[in-house]
Amino acid sequence: MQTCPACQRRFNVPVPIERAPTPWERRGELGFVQAVWQTLKQTMLHPDTFWSSVRPEAPWVDAMLYGWMLTVVGAVLQVPFNMLTFSTMRRQMESAMAAGGPTPPEFERVMGWVSDNAAGLSGGFALATIVLYPLSFVLSGAVIHLGCLIFGANRNGFGATLRVVGYSSAPVLLAWVPAVGGAAGLYVLVLEIWGIYKVQETTVGRAIGGVLSLTVGLVCCSCGVLGAGAVTMLLQR
Repeated sequence: MQTCPACQRRFNVPVPIERAPTPWERRGELGFVQAVWQTLKQTMLHPDTFWSSVRPEAPWVDAMLYGWMLTVVGAVLQVPFNMLTFSTMRRQMESAMAAGGPTPPEFERVMGWVSDNAAGLSGGFALATIVLYPLSFVLSGAVIHLGCLIFGANRNGFGATLRVVGYSSAPVLLAWVPAVGGAAGLYVLVLEIWGIYKVQETTVGRAIGGVLSLTVGLVCCSCGVLGAGAVTMLLQR
């Protein structure tokens, strides 16, 4: 049953948002720069409207290309800050040694090598991030979609989840900003939850469970493995 526009305004009936191609998917019509800018603005500032209009069945390759492009820009912007971090490691280590006693020679050599090769390491990390993005994109989508399957948030299939992962990439452009990188990472998770909620046409609770369940589990397992390794190294000293 349709409601006339006057009645919708009078009784505050929500107006359904028509699903349509994203600005990025209309780049041939809008122009590259305008398409990127409009998509960035919508995802960052108006995510509810954006996700409500995203077509679940459209090709996920467009979303991957969008996320890949933003990852390239973010990785390049990150290079000088990584260089600064790596190049100051030796100085930080020397300060720690002066304040807290001797440091294992192996650790000292590693930190010295990192400081001496700051430019190469920074460029290598950026190149690896760019080259491996398609793989990480699919793996991230697979992990999230498995969580969506567990929580029943998979109505529109794996392709819809991949589209959410790609279009949630906008905050990576801010990851290089000091004191903002962590918040940018959290906003990626927020956008993914919002996207799953709208694009998979599920509930907020199921979207949260789908996005966070396996992601948090993998992080906890990784931290546990690293912690166990660190304890083992300390016991062997």
